[in-house]
Amino acid sequence: KDDSGQYVAIDTLQGHRRSVNSVAFSPDGNYLATGSSDCSARIWQKDDSGQYVAIDTLQGHRSSVNSVAFSPDGNYLATGSDDKTARIWQKNELGKYVAIDTLEGHSSDVKSVAFSPDGNYLASGSWDKTARIWQKDTDGKYVAIDTLQGHSDWVRSVAFSLDGDYLATGSSDKTARIWPVTIDAKIDYYKKPELSPAEKSEIGISWWYKLW
Repeated sequence: KDDSGQYVAIDTLQGHRRSVNSVAFSPDGNYLATGSSDCSARIWQKDDSGQYVAIDTLQGHRSSVNSVAFSPDGNYLATGSDDKTARIWQKNELGKYVAIDTLEGHSSDVKSVAFSPDGNYLASGSWDKTARIWQKDTDGKYVAIDTLQGHSDWVRSVAFSLDGDYLATGSSDKTARIWPVTIDAKIDYYKKPELSPAEKSEIGISWWYKLW
């Protein structure tokens, strides 16, 4: 921001070979992730002069990387791709992000990924018209625990509320939907994946609300 109150570009980050589809800062602001149609994500680190310098290229996706998101503690990066997968990358002791898991289950492109505020859950939105919820297990791997169905067209965006009680999804069907991730008495449903469909019905979970 200059003296006139206008925002002025201070740096241009070059290196991707095709369009950059998504950008995200780490929680501490020391890293920037970028996702590109060149099938890669890049990690940029802020140096002593305040400039962001490319330190790593994350390769493994077989198609465009559409979405990048850091976990709240900055130790994980999620990427979503047109190859129908999301990937989880973990920061090692050298500050490099290393692939530790590939999340499979969507039947079409993954367009958006988002961590919950506590980092225990990941949401993914896809052109298969669904969103999925993945829960971190004791080994640090994210396991699919639910598929959210209801949109009649592509799910383009997913986002958790700041308190983690709701997930919002945006779709090409011209709607956004709000999905409560809690049930009566503030019991976290997604921490109760063992509930059967009958049990869910008995406790009266409302699976979605349409946002007008």
